Amino acid sequence: LRLSAAEVGRLFMAPDYSTVSFDRLAARQDGTPAGMHVRSTNDFVQQDEQVDVVAYRDVMGDGVRIDALYFSRIMLAHDAPERLCTVGFALLACTAYRLGFAEVTLFAAGRGYGPAELDEDDLVGYQVWPKFGFDAQLAEGDLNRDARFRYCRSVLDVVALDPAWWEAHGRPTEMRFDLTANSRSWQVLVDYLDNTFGEEWQ
Repeated sequence: LRLSAAEVGRLFMAPDYSTVSFDRLAARQDGTPAGMHVRSTNDFVQQDEQVDVVAYRDVMGDGVRIDALYFSRIMLAHDAPERLCTVGFALLACTAYRLGFAEVTLFAAGRGYGPAELDEDDLVGYQVWPKFGFDAQLAEGDLNRDARFRYCRSVLDVVALDPAWWEAHGRPTEMRFDLTANSRSWQVLVDYLDNTFGEEWQ
């Protein structure tokens, strides 16, 4: 895979003036797959943190072609530009689709169940990533607390019925963005971009 500097920036969420490094690493115990780690740092990332995106081959793929991306770590600074992650992920998804990638995966972290208010340093991935089209299958135990969800099978099913419920009662989980054309992930992302930016982004 040959990438221009602009494609590297878009595919690995590294804006202009980022410092980027590349390392081929083995799988880690936290679920990060073996692959090419592309780490970047810039003024928008928290101090002593890096954005770490892994290019890897999904176990369902064939041959040795890299066909998936995994977000290992994204910790933006509190004063990063508003909607930076939204724009960054939209560019990543479009670039990955053009290059033939099949999916983007991650562990959507967060505090999970509980009524406590979130602190500014808390991880809120399980709340944020479904807004961009990331989805995960849910267990019955996740859904039997509310009869409205008896026909739901995934995070996006729940969010479609009641996004506020998932924000309050959801939990950290592995999630996947399906890069297949016309997938539900794309439909959610495009709707979110439309609602967020209107005609500005088109």
